[in-house]
Amino acid sequence: MRMKRERSQCKTGLLSVDELNESQRLLVKLAQMHSFSDVHYCLQNKLPLKNKNTKRVLGLNVFLDEHNIIRVGGRLGNSSSFQYEKKHPILLCGKHRFTLLLFRFEHMRLLHASPLLLLANIRECWWPLGARNLAKKIVRECVTCTRHKDPHDFSPLTPAHFLIGRSLAAPACEDLTAATDSQLTRYHRIEQLRQHFWKRWSKKYVVELQTRTKWKTNQSDIALDTLVLIKDDNLPPLKWKLGRVIKVFPGNDGVSRVADVRTATGILRRSFAKICPLPLQPEDTEGE
Repeated sequence: MRMKRERSQCKTGLLSVDELNESQRLLVKLAQMHSFSDVHYCLQNKLPLKNKNTKRVLGLNVFLDEHNIIRVGGRLGNSSSFQYEKKHPILLCGKHRFTLLLFRFEHMRLLHASPLLLLANIRECWWPLGARNLAKKIVRECVTCTRHKDPHDFSPLTPAHFLIGRSLAAPACEDLTAATDSQLTRYHRIEQLRQHFWKRWSKKYVVELQTRTKWKTNQSDIALDTLVLIKDDNLPPLKWKLGRVIKVFPGNDGVSRVADVRTATGILRRSFAKICPLPLQPEDTEGE
């Protein structure tokens, strides 16, 4: 009879919203107990957060909610414009596996959002420590995001990009660098500022580009067995071939600049400039 009662209490069918919320709360509690056990103990027993394991949350005004979940307080608590989850986000450790999986899920759900958008969305309900670096890591290690980057944009960075956000297409103007402000209209004053910027940029920055920084060290070497994309100027990035580096060829200075790459159709020899190493996602470790 006992076995029958237990079986009759088992739920079947689709998961309800309440069941999903309860599952999430349980995962959050486990993650917090793993990462913030000392903080949880102090809050539960109304003790001050003074030891070395609780100092990292001192400025967050943390508290326990009705489900014994650690949340972050602050000035938003006085606002009536935001929901409870935004005013008091759940505290997470950026190094915990639960947080990592949460960021990956949101990155995919937001159709491969940028680090800034991913972070803004996460902080609607969560407050992960080290969130900015984790958001960058998730996007950097996303193979899909890497393959969608625009490598054919060879337009140079000019002063106009800082002034108007794009390349300068205006007609040539007389030299106004020596003119005084009283002689200039607003239009010519803006043009004068642009000319000053260009003059300083061309004299003080461009000459720095002569400094030899490429191929100075072996830091740019590509390791054997690295998964790479092979650039093809005649194809879009999504059509580039995948391959693995099977051999590298160092020059007389000891720096490797060429590699053999095994692809599905054979072995190709390409310079490092034509090879894009794909980010690898290492095995995740539990906890911190």
